[in-house]
Amino acid sequence: MTPIPPLLGAWVPPGSPLTPPPDWTWRRPPPSWTLCLETRRNTYERAAILHDLGWAALLAGALADARALTEEGLALTRSQRAARPWQGALLVALSSVHRASGEGTQALARAEAAGELARARGDTLTASHAALAAGTVHRLQGERFKATRLHYLALARGEAHGLAPDIQALLSLLEPPASVETVREVHPDVAYRLALHAAAGVLSRGGEVPGLALSGSRFALLDELRSLPDLRDRLGTELPIAPARTAQVVTLGQPGLLVSGRFAPVYGQGQALALLAYLIERGSHPWRVVVDEVLGEGDERTLYDQLRYHLSVLRSVMGERDAVQLRRGRLSLSPTWVWSTDLSEPGVRPAGMPLAWAPGQASGATGG
Repeated sequence: MTPIPPLLGAWVPPGSPLTPPPDWTWRRPPPSWTLCLETRRNTYERAAILHDLGWAALLAGALADARALTEEGLALTRSQRAARPWQGALLVALSSVHRASGEGTQALARAEAAGELARARGDTLTASHAALAAGTVHRLQGERFKATRLHYLALARGEAHGLAPDIQALLSLLEPPASVETVREVHPDVAYRLALHAAAGVLSRGGEVPGLALSGSRFALLDELRSLPDLRDRLGTELPIAPARTAQVVTLGQPGLLVSGRFAPVYGQGQALALLAYLIERGSHPWRVVVDEVLGEGDERTLYDQLRYHLSVLRSVMGERDAVQLRRGRLSLSPTWVWSTDLSEPGVRPAGMPLAWAPGQASGATGG
């Protein structure tokens, strides 16, 4: 996976009707995949298909489509137990989308979440990809020490899975070539990344740059040019600008969060959404005040544990650990996001959602 793309379709058993033809693309997926997504029967296969379609779109540079497909897959893993084996891989894929889009904070958050999940499940392959995803963010941001440490962590966990040649090649971008084992065969996208850095070196010495824009994936090009500004200007490539991050609590219809224009359902009784709505509407408060208003009275330790659980749900959906903050006993929201709720809109809210603190609201009542 990132920045070593996965072998798409490798999860399909030999002879299966889901075996993709050689010429499929994310725009023209195999008919059997389309049928599987439309019938909504096998959640494991649906998650796998969304993962592969998301990666295919990412490799083509279609970042918006890659984001939508991977987020749909992640939503499926949160709601359907059978799809959860794909959760780590989808988090790594979404981390790659964030990174190519210039969203370093979100990319790190998704990679770290994937790593934690993989370690808990003993999944060394996904753990290696997660460490490499996080290490690549640090490398592109010029944080050499952190990047090197994470690349070696990825190497230790990925060696048993045949990832050593590619990771060692990527390490040559962080360490002098003499300290990195020479490799002969690497993934084409890894070779392309090395070629881009070599071309940047040629350009810095006044040489000519070959037509590299056509010899590798668009994803690898967008990724590496963030750290190669002179080559980026020479090739005339425009990089995506990270969009403004917005979050709206949705309480009408299916409860969830509208994160930068994309809906993510939040399952349960609505406590997590109510906590977030309280902070949006009333601002920063001591955590006990918020909990008393939203969750009700109870044992302090139990309420604190419930609060931490709800915060983890919100951070997971939003893809950023610091989006909702609990520091020195106070709850607050990150100022880098634009926050809103739909509480001022009339309509019937789900029964049981703890909104009695909000003016004109009651569980399951019609808003004014």
